[in-house]
Amino acid sequence: MIERMRFCAQALISALENNQTPTTCLDEFISSVRDAWIKFEQGQITVAINQLPRPMYMFVIEELPKVINDPSQKEKIIKELKLFLNTIDLIIQPKEIN
Repeated sequence: MIERMRFCAQALISALENNQTPTTCLDEFISSVRDAWIKFEQGQITVAINQLPRPMYMFVIEELPKVINDPSQKEKIIKELKLFLNTIDLIIQPKEIN
């Protein structure tokens, strides 16, 4: 689940960097984040800091779709997606419970 989310975020970054239409990558990323959110709410994913998953989820679900197709926002979106990945890896440190 967490690896899928990382993979989808990287694919979205790559699509943006290569000036490709990000729609499919965005849909996959949103789906992976929703799935991870559900697992988090069910207690199947633990995190080091419980306050961060909600704003990160809201960024992906609500904010990102509004700006993804705006060329003037491309560099900002790429930075925010990289920050999203770094925050997951270095701060939130999610772990799936089997």
